[in-house]
Amino acid sequence: MSEKCLVTVSNLLTSVKNSQKENKADYLELLEQPFKSLLKNIKDISECNSIEIEKSDLKICRLQNNLMSTFRVLNDVSEQCPNELLDHVLNAQSKLVGIYDFIESSSDSVRIIEVLQEFDTIVEPIELLTLNINKLVNPSSDSDDNMMEILYPIDEAKRFLLSLQNELSKNTKKINLFLDKYSDVIQEVKVNLDIIENKDLTNLSLTDLRCINEISLLVNKLKKGSAEFKICEDAALSDMTMISLLRF
Repeated sequence: MSEKCLVTVSNLLTSVKNSQKENKADYLELLEQPFKSLLKNIKDISECNSIEIEKSDLKICRLQNNLMSTFRVLNDVSEQCPNELLDHVLNAQSKLVGIYDFIESSSDSVRIIEVLQEFDTIVEPIELLTLNINKLVNPSSDSDDNMMEILYPIDEAKRFLLSLQNELSKNTKKINLFLDKYSDVIQEVKVNLDIIENKDLTNLSLTDLRCINEISLLVNKLKKGSAEFKICEDAALSDMTMISLLRF
């Protein structure tokens, strides 16, 4: 549940970093530290083993502090950003306040799954903010480094599928057990690859970015499965190999 939010915030941080490389929109640098802290908060809470967590728990206290810190930083950014970003900044602020208020209005403890569900509400505004930051910083999408980072999940998926194809040729018990459990996920990866590779990758829409995010989430799931079954250990190929991979 939290994985989509983690990927979305990570993508925002990538866009902020690229804006610094391009020496454009210096005010975006303000977003880096609070969103890094928020990313850590989400990870910490998602890794809790209990069903509920006390509001007095240090993880929740840090989360609430960082929610308000991020809100204030977004407020500073809203005073400097162009109209193309303003609505998305304000919308992200609103969702962060909603998460804070949800926790604040809870009783002595809060269910972890409900906190993570609240974080799902910031996915769309952060996606839209990220997309428009990319357009602002690179209006012609001519930054090779930026594009490589955005499209990395596509190459990563191809790399994993190639490694999986090599495992299939061995026809071992481990690979067959893996396929029994993850064949649906593999098919989803292939379907999403087909969708995104028929798009103009120099002019990505929000739908395209969501498709790339979905590929990233699915490949992470497959990686966890491959570690469980101890297969695809040769998935770490060189960058040159990544670029030359055939489409599945």
